[in-house]
Amino acid sequence: FPDIDALDELIKSSKIKINNNYRIYNFELTKKLVLKEFGVGWGPRACIKDELEMKKLYEISLEIPVPSTKFSITYNKKALNNTSINFLNFIKEKVKNIE
Repeated sequence: FPDIDALDELIKSSKIKINNNYRIYNFELTKKLVLKEFGVGWGPRACIKDELEMKKLYEISLEIPVPSTKFSITYNKKALNNTSINFLNFIKEKVKNIE
């Protein structure tokens, strides 16, 4: 899938009815909501490794491609320290297609 909207379209075309009240782009918040029984979520398996081992969360294997995720890094140039600058340079070197 090119993005999460394509996944939404696949779900709709499969005649699965989902009451999607929220679209959250912070997986830690998504995980907390799922643990509090506010629905289901998807995200990196590595982020729920402990919860899977403790049987607090369960995994559903899917045979569909995972949506790609676009992200941005925002910063205030006036507030950058050396660590922040090194991190930004690292990301620029390692991640392709940075505009």
